[in-house]
Amino acid sequence: MLCSALLATPALAHHGPAAFDPSTEVVIEGTVAKLVWGNPHIYITIETAGADGGKVLQEVEVGPLAAIQTSGLKRELGSPGARVAVRA
Repeated sequence: MLCSALLATPALAHHGPAAFDPSTEVVIEGTVAKLVWGNPHIYITIETAGADGGKVLQEVEVGPLAAIQTSGLKRELGSPGARVAVRA
């Protein structure tokens, strides 16, 4: 399972915290449906099960590409079909 701690990066220069509630933790677990590995950010679409058991797609904006690569994560770890857990 992809380690979410390495995906989480602090908000940088052009981002502000106004849209986020830092007192609430959100966990998304599921299967990678799509991975966009690009600049300035990486996007992962995760397929999860909704409350009714139906398929729900959640898009997650991950940190900047440079920071992710520096942490040692590789594109293959988030390939479509991989099981992931994202904690934010």
